[in-house]
Amino acid sequence: KVVKDYHDWVDKENRTRLTTAAATGASAPTHSDDIYWGAELCGQCHAKQDAFWKTTKHAHAYETLVKAGKQHDVECLACHTTAFAQTRNRPGTKSVTDVTGIESVQCEACHAPGSRHNNPEIRSRASTSETCLKCHDSKNSPKFLFPTWQPRVRCPSGS
Repeated sequence: KVVKDYHDWVDKENRTRLTTAAATGASAPTHSDDIYWGAELCGQCHAKQDAFWKTTKHAHAYETLVKAGKQHDVECLACHTTAFAQTRNRPGTKSVTDVTGIESVQCEACHAPGSRHNNPEIRSRASTSETCLKCHDSKNSPKFLFPTWQPRVRCPSGS
């Protein structure tokens, strides 16, 4: 009951902020040079990886929040979207929980923002446990073992 009340309160507060922000046209400036392109753009060149990603649970992570009524909970959005914490003040957002274009765990959650596309970090970042453990920690994924789970979401190589 307490947890449900908390989630109901979070939902109400964020809906109020959404309404207020939409009415005033308010949007905070971003403090990052990183630009997240989204899986749709990545998939235009990386069709094989995009097709594979669409079969994973990562591709449907945001849907699980909607089904649970937690799509306005910022704690949940941090892991069920791509770069929520880094992008929630980006120009054009309508509320603190506006996740348009960053729904679910997309390519850039593992590989870094699209604006870093030519950086070698993009090729190596996905293979580190540190990337996964930001969300798959003992609290949220107590049975997570990187060597076992990582192959399930590792995209096929090549373009």
